[in-house]
Amino acid sequence: MNWEMAKTWLIVSFFILDLILGVQVYQSHRELMGYVESYPDQLANTKTLLAEHGFSLSATVPAQHPDMPFVRATYATPSLQLLGNTAFPSARNSNDDDGARMVQSTDGTLQVTNPGAWKVRYTVCPKVSDADLSTALHYVWHGDSYIRDTGFASGDIANSNRPLFIMQFDSFPFFDVPVTLDVKDHQLLGYTQIYLTNVTASGDKKPTISALDALNNLASTVDKSTQRQDNRILSIQLGYYHKIPGSSTETEHVSTTSYWFPVWRVMTAREIFYVNAFTGEVETPS
Repeated sequence: MNWEMAKTWLIVSFFILDLILGVQVYQSHRELMGYVESYPDQLANTKTLLAEHGFSLSATVPAQHPDMPFVRATYATPSLQLLGNTAFPSARNSNDDDGARMVQSTDGTLQVTNPGAWKVRYTVCPKVSDADLSTALHYVWHGDSYIRDTGFASGDIANSNRPLFIMQFDSFPFFDVPVTLDVKDHQLLGYTQIYLTNVTASGDKKPTISALDALNNLASTVDKSTQRQDNRILSIQLGYYHKIPGSSTETEHVSTTSYWFPVWRVMTAREIFYVNAFTGEVETPS
């Protein structure tokens, strides 16, 4: 037997075997790196995580999460005369009290409560259509700037009996820039309004986290021990949010120009959560 030849063939055989095994390992590694968990599996995992923290999911989860910019805007300060003419178009007479920031008319009162915010109460209530509550926006300053807040469509959501309309930018809603109507028996009893001007995008658009990531962060942030019972999630929506100061002291230190940030709003039967769509940080109800 030619041992040299046998040795050579043995070396060649091992080399070919190593090459085949190497190709298989490389292909397996590529498949592993390229594997993406299917959306149904991701959704199932999110539902499990939510259940572990006292939530159940009863809402459709949006699949799209487009890039979004910050938004810069200014709280509007229209004159009391213009606000009064809009709210009370049929009033026989009215007067403005600049000191109290109030309009008093034969049809009701309007009072400015914060920069860009005011409330109206009627003594002579306008008629509105229950079938189309947007007709009430005729009495609202720039009412055509508002759309119906579909997040309150579920009757299970708290305060859903007070119809909400919200401003929007680039097809995304401002969750905290609403008109809240007080309607009863086909009559508009009054409303509260917040309004913005000089609304513009600030900076380049940035990637946002997915709705599933937002729900995962929510589940991980909220302690189940604080939940009195299972809390059903009824609405998930992407938009903009920036808190309005809650007291006159805070208001004095707030710039008239502010920024609104992309958020995922998660509405339950009892609470509303906001999840920063850039960082995933969760703001829990106080």
